[in-house]
Amino acid sequence: MSMQPVLDDAQRAGLAVLREQSFDEFVNTCSSIGEILSLQDVTIIRGSRKHVSSPGAIPLHSDGPEADLVAWYCVRQDDEDGTSILIDTIPVLRTLTSRVRHVLASIQLPYFDSTSRGRPKGYVPLLLGDGDTTWRVNYAPWLVPATLDDEQRDALNAFQGALIAGTLTKLRLAENQCLFIDNWRVLHGRASVVAESPRLLKRAWLRTNRQQASQYRVRP
Repeated sequence: MSMQPVLDDAQRAGLAVLREQSFDEFVNTCSSIGEILSLQDVTIIRGSRKHVSSPGAIPLHSDGPEADLVAWYCVRQDDEDGTSILIDTIPVLRTLTSRVRHVLASIQLPYFDSTSRGRPKGYVPLLLGDGDTTWRVNYAPWLVPATLDDEQRDALNAFQGALIAGTLTKLRLAENQCLFIDNWRVLHGRASVVAESPRLLKRAWLRTNRQQASQYRVRP
């Protein structure tokens, strides 16, 4: 599949799936879509404290504000599961009041990159935008600050409750399949796997042209 159908599907449905691609074809597709900010292995590492490399369940989250698309290429799947769990935040946000959405925009989450050295590179709101076509979600539950006021805590609880009540998409990639998601719209996670899981995905963070016109403005 060429660049345009991937972008069309990501814009329409928040995700696109490609079947029977070689890894080189996957990388070429990513390069044709935008700038590859990062290309890393996603696998289980014994003793790791990071969600991405731990066998424990990974809660729904986005991958920070810098990449507007995230893509995975399946090298090896888990023998029993390894299913990706996805949720489109547009119908979730529609269930919330405008006041709750306004308060969510006041919650600042830190983000980190390879240059952060354990300290946040900056802070970005949990939510930006004022409608379906402009909403931008930046959410990871482990990054939510403990210093929220009562209204912020209530808004966060409403958002998390709406996620629980929302419709999940479950997708178990087979070898040589690829998944692209809109990182500003679709949250992703995974159920737990065994500590000896052979699951290996290649994950790419992509920045497309729309990143330049993004409403995200990072607060240092």
